[in-house]
Amino acid sequence: MFLFRDILAFRNRASALGFLLLTLAGIAHSQTLQGDWQGTLSAPNGNLPLVFHLGSLGSGTVDSPAQQFSAPLQYSVSGNKVTITVPSVSGTYAATVNGNQMSGTWTQNGQNAPLTLTKGGAPAANGGGGNTTGLQGDWKGTLSAPNGNLPLVFHLDSTGGGTVDSPAQQFSAPLQYSAVGNQVTITVPSVSGTYAATVNGNQMKGTWTQNGQSLSLTVTK
Repeated sequence: MFLFRDILAFRNRASALGFLLLTLAGIAHSQTLQGDWQGTLSAPNGNLPLVFHLGSLGSGTVDSPAQQFSAPLQYSVSGNKVTITVPSVSGTYAATVNGNQMSGTWTQNGQNAPLTLTKGGAPAANGGGGNTTGLQGDWKGTLSAPNGNLPLVFHLDSTGGGTVDSPAQQFSAPLQYSAVGNQVTITVPSVSGTYAATVNGNQMKGTWTQNGQSLSLTVTK
Protein backbone atom coordinates (compact mmCIF):
# COMPACT_ATOMS: atom_id res chain seq x y z
CA MET A 1 0.00 0.00 0.00
CA PHE A 2 1.24 3.47 -0.93
CA LEU A 3 1.51 6.07 1.78
CA PHE A 4 0.64 9.67 0.88
CA ARG A 5 4.32 10.67 0.74
CA ASP A 6 4.98 7.74 -1.61
CA ILE A 7 2.26 9.01 -3.96
CA LEU A 8 3.79 12.48 -3.88
CA ALA A 9 7.24 11.06 -4.56
CA PHE A 10 5.85 9.00 -7.45
CA ARG A 11 4.14 12.08 -8.93
CA ASN A 12 7.32 14.12 -8.56
CA ARG A 13 9.37 11.42 -10.29
CA ALA A 14 6.78 11.21 -13.08
CA SER A 15 6.80 14.99 -13.50
CA ALA A 16 10.59 15.05 -13.53
CA LEU A 17 10.65 12.25 -16.10
CA GLY A 18 8.13 14.09 -18.28
CA PHE A 19 10.20 17.27 -18.10
CA LEU A 20 13.35 15.31 -18.95
CA LEU A 21 11.67 13.69 -21.97
CA LEU A 22 10.45 17.08 -23.20
CA THR A 23 13.91 18.55 -22.72
CA LEU A 24 15.58 15.69 -24.56
CA ALA A 25 13.05 16.00 -27.38
CA GLY A 26 13.82 19.71 -27.69
CA ILE A 27 17.56 19.01 -27.76
CA ALA A 28 17.11 16.29 -30.38
CA HIS A 29 15.02 18.62 -32.54
CA SER A 30 17.55 21.46 -32.25
CA GLN A 31 20.31 19.06 -33.27
CA THR A 32 18.47 18.29 -36.53
CA LEU A 33 18.40 22.03 -37.24
CA GLN A 34 22.16 22.43 -36.95
CA GLY A 35 23.69 23.57 -40.21
CA ASP A 36 23.40 26.37 -42.75
CA TRP A 37 19.99 27.75 -43.77
CA GLN A 38 19.95 30.07 -46.77
CA GLY A 39 17.30 32.37 -48.18
CA THR A 40 16.63 35.79 -49.69
CA LEU A 41 14.84 38.58 -47.87
CA SER A 42 12.76 40.86 -50.10
CA ALA A 43 13.67 44.22 -48.56
CA PRO A 44 12.32 47.63 -49.69
CA ASN A 45 15.71 48.51 -51.20
CA GLY A 46 16.22 45.17 -52.97
CA ASN A 47 16.72 41.47 -52.34
CA LEU A 48 19.08 40.55 -49.50
CA PRO A 49 20.63 37.03 -49.37
CA LEU A 50 20.97 35.72 -45.82
CA VAL A 51 22.67 32.67 -44.32
CA PHE A 52 21.75 31.45 -40.84
CA HIS A 53 24.40 29.18 -39.29
CA LEU A 54 22.67 27.25 -36.52
CA GLY A 55 25.06 25.61 -34.10
CA SER A 56 24.59 23.58 -30.96
CA LEU A 57 23.01 24.83 -27.73
CA GLY A 58 20.71 27.29 -29.51
CA SER A 59 23.38 29.66 -30.82
CA GLY A 60 25.02 30.56 -34.11
CA THR A 61 25.56 33.44 -36.51
CA VAL A 62 23.74 35.11 -39.41
CA ASP A 63 25.58 36.43 -42.47
CA SER A 64 24.50 39.07 -44.96
CA PRO A 65 27.19 38.61 -47.67
CA ALA A 66 26.03 41.62 -49.72
CA GLN A 67 26.49 43.86 -46.68
CA GLN A 68 29.67 42.08 -45.50
CA PHE A 69 27.91 41.76 -42.16
CA SER A 70 27.76 38.97 -39.59
CA ALA A 71 26.16 38.83 -36.16
CA PRO A 72 25.57 36.32 -33.36
CA LEU A 73 22.11 34.76 -33.05
CA GLN A 74 20.12 32.69 -30.60
CA TYR A 75 17.38 30.23 -31.47
CA SER A 76 14.80 28.06 -29.73
CA VAL A 77 12.57 25.21 -30.85
CA SER A 78 9.06 24.19 -29.81
CA GLY A 79 7.69 21.33 -31.88
CA ASN A 80 8.08 22.40 -35.49
CA LYS A 81 8.20 26.09 -34.55
CA VAL A 82 11.54 27.90 -34.54
CA THR A 83 12.33 31.38 -33.26
CA ILE A 84 15.64 33.02 -34.18
CA THR A 85 16.70 36.30 -32.58
CA VAL A 86 19.54 38.59 -33.67
CA PRO A 87 19.89 41.03 -30.74
CA SER A 88 22.44 43.34 -32.39
CA VAL A 89 19.93 44.37 -35.10
CA SER A 90 16.75 43.86 -33.01
CA GLY A 91 15.60 41.23 -35.50
CA THR A 92 13.44 38.14 -35.00
CA TYR A 93 12.58 35.30 -37.36
CA ALA A 94 9.59 33.13 -36.44
CA ALA A 95 9.16 30.13 -38.72
CA THR A 96 7.68 26.69 -39.20
CA VAL A 97 10.04 23.86 -40.13
CA ASN A 98 9.07 21.31 -42.78
CA GLY A 99 11.97 18.99 -43.55
CA ASN A 100 14.83 21.03 -44.98
CA GLN A 101 12.77 24.19 -45.30
CA MET A 102 11.65 26.94 -42.92
CA SER A 103 8.88 29.38 -43.82
CA GLY A 104 8.08 32.34 -41.65
CA THR A 105 8.36 36.06 -40.99
CA TRP A 106 11.36 38.29 -40.36
CA THR A 107 10.54 41.20 -38.05
CA GLN A 108 12.82 44.22 -37.59
CA ASN A 109 12.17 47.83 -36.58
CA GLY A 110 8.43 47.24 -36.60
CA GLN A 111 8.40 45.91 -40.17
CA ASN A 112 7.58 42.37 -41.28
CA ALA A 113 8.77 40.50 -44.36
CA PRO A 114 8.18 36.89 -45.43
CA LEU A 115 11.30 34.72 -45.50
CA THR A 116 11.83 31.12 -46.57
CA LEU A 117 15.08 29.31 -45.78
CA THR A 118 16.46 26.08 -47.17
CA LYS A 119 19.04 23.93 -45.43
CA GLY A 120 22.33 23.32 -47.24
CA GLY A 121 23.50 25.12 -50.37
CA ALA A 122 26.82 26.27 -51.71
CA PRO A 123 29.83 24.30 -50.46
CA ALA A 124 32.38 26.00 -48.25
CA ALA A 125 36.02 26.52 -49.14
CA ASN A 126 36.89 23.13 -47.70
CA GLY A 127 34.19 21.35 -49.68
CA GLY A 128 31.57 21.00 -46.93
CA GLY A 129 28.33 22.99 -47.05
CA GLY A 130 29.33 25.62 -44.56
CA ASN A 131 31.54 23.14 -42.74
CA THR A 132 34.43 25.02 -41.15
CA THR A 133 36.73 22.04 -40.51
CA GLY A 134 39.31 23.03 -43.16
CA LEU A 135 39.70 26.47 -41.60
CA GLN A 136 40.88 25.18 -38.23
CA GLY A 137 44.23 26.49 -37.08
CA ASP A 138 46.10 29.73 -36.47
CA TRP A 139 45.81 32.58 -38.99
CA LYS A 140 48.34 35.41 -38.58
CA GLY A 141 48.45 38.87 -40.07
CA THR A 142 49.19 42.53 -39.36
CA LEU A 143 46.56 45.23 -39.26
CA SER A 144 47.77 48.63 -40.47
CA ALA A 145 46.02 50.80 -37.89
CA PRO A 146 46.20 54.64 -37.76
CA ASN A 147 48.45 54.48 -34.69
CA GLY A 148 50.79 51.79 -36.05
CA ASN A 149 50.92 48.18 -37.18
CA LEU A 150 49.06 45.67 -35.02
CA PRO A 151 49.90 41.93 -35.29
CA LEU A 152 46.86 39.67 -34.88
CA VAL A 153 46.41 35.91 -34.52
CA PHE A 154 43.03 34.27 -35.16
CA HIS A 155 42.73 30.82 -33.57
CA LEU A 156 39.85 29.03 -35.35
CA ASP A 157 38.50 25.81 -33.87
CA SER A 158 36.23 23.14 -35.40
CA THR A 159 32.93 24.44 -34.00
CA GLY A 160 32.82 27.93 -35.52
CA GLY A 161 34.43 29.49 -32.48
CA GLY A 162 37.89 30.43 -31.26
CA THR A 163 39.88 33.40 -30.02
CA VAL A 164 41.79 36.36 -31.44
CA ASP A 165 45.04 37.55 -29.88
CA SER A 166 46.66 40.95 -30.09
CA PRO A 167 50.12 40.26 -28.59
CA ALA A 168 51.22 43.91 -28.62
CA GLN A 169 48.17 44.85 -26.57
CA GLN A 170 48.32 41.72 -24.41
CA PHE A 171 44.69 41.20 -25.36
CA SER A 172 42.64 38.12 -26.21
CA ALA A 173 38.92 37.77 -26.95
CA PRO A 174 36.45 35.07 -28.05
CA LEU A 175 35.33 35.00 -31.69
CA GLN A 176 32.74 33.32 -33.87
CA TYR A 177 33.17 32.51 -37.54
CA SER A 178 31.25 31.06 -40.46
CA ALA A 179 31.97 30.07 -44.05
CA VAL A 180 29.84 30.30 -47.20
CA GLY A 181 31.67 29.11 -50.29
CA ASN A 182 35.10 30.74 -50.12
CA GLN A 183 33.76 33.64 -48.06
CA VAL A 184 34.57 33.71 -44.35
CA THR A 185 33.14 36.04 -41.73
CA ILE A 186 34.76 36.37 -38.28
CA THR A 187 33.06 38.36 -35.55
CA VAL A 188 34.57 39.53 -32.26
CA PRO A 189 31.55 40.75 -30.26
CA SER A 190 33.52 42.18 -27.32
CA VAL A 191 35.15 44.81 -29.55
CA SER A 192 32.30 45.07 -32.11
CA GLY A 193 34.72 43.93 -34.82
CA THR A 194 34.05 41.95 -38.01
CA TYR A 195 36.46 40.45 -40.52
CA ALA A 196 34.96 39.57 -43.91
CA ALA A 197 37.43 37.77 -46.18
CA THR A 198 37.95 35.52 -49.17
CA VAL A 199 39.90 32.30 -48.65
CA ASN A 200 42.47 31.18 -51.21
CA GLY A 201 44.38 28.15 -49.95
CA ASN A 202 46.26 29.12 -46.80
CA GLN A 203 45.53 32.81 -47.14
CA MET A 204 42.57 35.05 -46.38
CA LYS A 205 42.20 38.56 -47.79
CA GLY A 206 39.51 40.92 -46.67
CA THR A 207 38.41 43.86 -44.57
CA TRP A 208 38.41 44.38 -40.82
CA THR A 209 35.55 46.66 -39.72
CA GLN A 210 35.32 48.24 -36.27
CA ASN A 211 33.64 51.37 -34.92
CA GLY A 212 32.59 52.39 -38.41
CA GLN A 213 36.14 52.19 -39.80
CA SER A 214 37.38 49.62 -42.32
CA LEU A 215 40.95 48.44 -42.88
CA SER A 216 42.35 45.83 -45.27
CA LEU A 217 43.77 42.73 -43.61
CA THR A 218 45.49 39.62 -44.97
CA VAL A 219 46.08 36.60 -42.74
CA THR A 220 48.06 33.45 -43.47
CA LYS A 221 47.69 30.00 -41.95
